[in-house]
Amino acid sequence: MAKEIISEGGALHIPPLQVSCNVSARDWKKEVFPARRVLFDRVDLQVREGNIHPDLICTKIGHSPTAPMENRLLVEIRVTHAVGAEKLQRFVERGESALEIDLSKIRRSLTLEELTDHVLKSAPRAWLFHRKAAEAQADFREAKMNEARRIARTNAAWRQAAYEPVEPPSQNAEVWLEEERRRWRSIYVPHIHWGGLHQGGFNVPVSYV
Repeated sequence: MAKEIISEGGALHIPPLQVSCNVSARDWKKEVFPARRVLFDRVDLQVREGNIHPDLICTKIGHSPTAPMENRLLVEIRVTHAVGAEKLQRFVERGESALEIDLSKIRRSLTLEELTDHVLKSAPRAWLFHRKAAEAQADFREAKMNEARRIARTNAAWRQAAYEPVEPPSQNAEVWLEEERRRWRSIYVPHIHWGGLHQGGFNVPVSYV
């Protein structure tokens, strides 16, 4: 019945696609696209293509005829058993995006209206595989690594500035102190202890050295 509901409705809510990576000993996550409702031009039930036999093949027609896999979504309905590793591997090898809708815990006494809502929208659903996930994850990881390198360079510049010798003031000490305050803040070191001059300099927090 769930397959027929999707076929007749022609539309389906799909979950967000998220990627993650670990950079600088921290876990990062990014949402590639949000959950949304997708309207399909065609829905085929129980179609066998080569070595795959999904519950449904949902297709958007006319967007990219040279790359038809981008327009297709394989849908599996889970009632008792989840998709097995062998079947999933075939989806991956073909580069087919596949989604599983989990109906294993719904009541059998649902009305048709309630069942329709579960199938099309509210039942748990998750990506078994998405053809763009690997590329999105690689791009996200590279962006986070570039960010980490930029932060490391900034920290190195702070440390170098902290160790640079400070010339004794040639003008009024208070004027010189104000100039030094502005210089340090220009490289975003806002927490210098401005306790006055001593031996031609001022205190710098340990965290910036």
